[in-house]
Amino acid sequence: MKFEPTYREKYASILRILSLLNYKISIEVTPEDVKDSPHSFKNLKNGTKVFISHLAKDSIVDSYEAAEHISKYNLEIVPHITVRRYKDFDDIHKTIENFRNISPIKNIFLLAGDDDQVAGTIEDTIQVLKSDLAESIRVDKIWISAYPDGHSSISEDKLYSTLVEKIDLIRQKNIESGVITQITFDIKKFVQWRKNLRDLKVLTDIRASCFFKTRKSYFLGLAKLIPVSYTHLTLPTNREV
Repeated sequence: MKFEPTYREKYASILRILSLLNYKISIEVTPEDVKDSPHSFKNLKNGTKVFISHLAKDSIVDSYEAAEHISKYNLEIVPHITVRRYKDFDDIHKTIENFRNISPIKNIFLLAGDDDQVAGTIEDTIQVLKSDLAESIRVDKIWISAYPDGHSSISEDKLYSTLVEKIDLIRQKNIESGVITQITFDIKKFVQWRKNLRDLKVLTDIRASCFFKTRKSYFLGLAKLIPVSYTHLTLPTNREV
């Protein structure tokens, strides 16, 4: 029987070419993506960062299993730490150590999450960054999220000031910072947002997030307008080409 690769596996081959050309990429996947396309990762360049999401519908055990599979391909695992889903700082620390038992963890992606109710005492990422947790988990870099296209319930000024505060808190811990944007649909708006951050003296690593299945013109537009930035590619779950 002839093997017909899935669209994720086809795109993984494209990513392999891009990575060999030193196009700077990272990838975000859900545990479901890993189960659906277990062979996609073999085509990625060694050391590519693979961010493993932790959606509300997923158990953290699903994320561990995804990490175990991805670790076979010499890729760097970056777990999502969605703080509102943890009882306390010790719970977060335990989760990171569990990931570390699977693969070296040098980076984490710290985000609040959209959960209506908090699982314990942690409300947001700033609360975590003001604690001693950052030092105790022994990571080189903490990634945080940003909203170039705006947020429906947060003012633009608040988005900028909060982002600057988070980056400063990370710097005070002598840890590198990085920014992963939410899915961005407007290239020009992204470029202006990035310029505004530079004007605010925010010089951290910024990765523009876009769908894995993206228009060629959009992808090339990002490459042309922001050549020194990374592109963070997100797999659209359960979509066909």
